[in-house]
Amino acid sequence: MAVSSLRERLSRLQGKTKNRASNVVCKDAKMKSEKPEKKSFFNSDNSLDDDSSLRRSEGAHLLGGLNFPDVDFNLRVTKSALFDVSKRLSTSYSFPLINPTGSSSLSQNSKTSKISKQYPKLLLQDQLYSLFPGQETLLDNLVNELVRDGRLRRLKMNLDQFSFNILILQSEYEQIVDSCFSERENAIKTAFFDLIRSDFTATQIDQENLLHYNMNIPQLINRGLICISTGENMYGLYNLSIPHLGGLLRVIKNAVKWITDNTLRTRERMILDSDLRQKWFKSFEQKDMGKTNQTNQRIHFTTTRVGVASETTKKVATGPGINIIKFRGIGLDWILALMIGVGIFEVYESPVGTVYKATGKSI
Repeated sequence: MAVSSLRERLSRLQGKTKNRASNVVCKDAKMKSEKPEKKSFFNSDNSLDDDSSLRRSEGAHLLGGLNFPDVDFNLRVTKSALFDVSKRLSTSYSFPLINPTGSSSLSQNSKTSKISKQYPKLLLQDQLYSLFPGQETLLDNLVNELVRDGRLRRLKMNLDQFSFNILILQSEYEQIVDSCFSERENAIKTAFFDLIRSDFTATQIDQENLLHYNMNIPQLINRGLICISTGENMYGLYNLSIPHLGGLLRVIKNAVKWITDNTLRTRERMILDSDLRQKWFKSFEQKDMGKTNQTNQRIHFTTTRVGVASETTKKVATGPGINIIKFRGIGLDWILALMIGVGIFEVYESPVGTVYKATGKSI
């Protein structure tokens, strides 16, 4: 009798426990359905369900601002195709330069144009990896062949945080070197050309070789043609360089950081190509002009997403995209090619356009 009573009490207790658990589940489900869903930039009218609609980009590159009409990126890369791409890439890192006329000739943009013209036309080897994905080893071998042939020149910097291989057309490199000497220094210039042409693969020159060619080492350093190599067992070694190279590399690093920071602010660590371009080419208001200048006729410019200047009749003075000034005219696609090649970004195709996803890597 006692055993039967105990079983009945245990059965009633189990029933109450099940009912309570069922009520808790229903309550949680109701609260979850009433709770507003956290908005994602993918949850738009175009409906992108997080990563489910993303397709990893492979094959032909997706950098629309870099045009290579004679190159098929779906084929195995050849030496001639690689040289054509390198030549095009090294001369396309700048925005279309805007040359305003009239009283606005001393605008911020003309100053930027003047500064950007001082920078050498070059490319970084990692950019080629973004254009020819999956062919890294072949690319390295072809680049080495082009360097040995004297068509490309490889330069290296002392910057630990910028350990990329810098490539420049040999013709462009020699043109820069030629501009660093006056007509009265033809003998020194000829000797330096003989030195750099003796080994196209050399990125460093030792002190003994420089003295053998009667080079004035402090003079070459001041002109930016060589710099002192740093590190252990580097005494008496000098890196080949070109003027304004260090300044350009700092601008590149700052541009990469700006793009990365804007991407990491999103919840998914992703950014649409269209949104990135809108932020990159965003115009800014110039400071108020003084009363004496307000009566002068001025021409003001705004910049579209593709970097094309157009005249505006707005009363508020606007300048070109702020990043054109900040990053000295370096093009967005040129920077994106570096970020994709290094592995800072992964590229995906989505129903709403190209998407860049940050991997967490940095330079």
